[in-house]
Amino acid sequence: RDIIDRSLVEVRLRNESTGQYQRCRVIHLVSEVEATAWFEASGKSIEVRVEVAPELEVLIDRHLIISALSNLVQNAIKFTKQGGIVWIRGKAVGARVLLEIEDQCGGLPPGEVEELFKAFSQMGTDKSGLGIGLTISRRAVSLNKGILSVRDVPHQGCVFSIDLPLASSPLLTT
Repeated sequence: RDIIDRSLVEVRLRNESTGQYQRCRVIHLVSEVEATAWFEASGKSIEVRVEVAPELEVLIDRHLIISALSNLVQNAIKFTKQGGIVWIRGKAVGARVLLEIEDQCGGLPPGEVEELFKAFSQMGTDKSGLGIGLTISRRAVSLNKGILSVRDVPHQGCVFSIDLPLASSPLLTT
């Protein structure tokens, strides 16, 4: 399912220069992703915790952002050690919405942060997947006037951030 979803998103990213934008509550997007991640997380005794301000709204291509967010949460679950916690946070920062997915992967080797976003690059010992999820996710977020980045927390984990304009932001009209 994940491979098919990523393939469909990749086809859309290559063939559509503009998205199908709609106003969405961030809490609804996160709840949908959390519900689909629950089974995988529970199989590893991982808890998925959500902290999202309920009033946040974005104007996005829902399918592309759900795909990016799902990929980040699935990766967080994949690399978090059994019994760990994956956080999904959402808050307003000025005229932007910052979505953060924090895992407990143990951190990254020095100098490897941007390597994560290269196509067919896979870190760690678990080589399941194709190594294109983060590349596709970054493009999907970019088409929604956003930025996807990662911050290493040494010896603890990673925090992936999706930075999007608030639905009421004037930047959406450009």
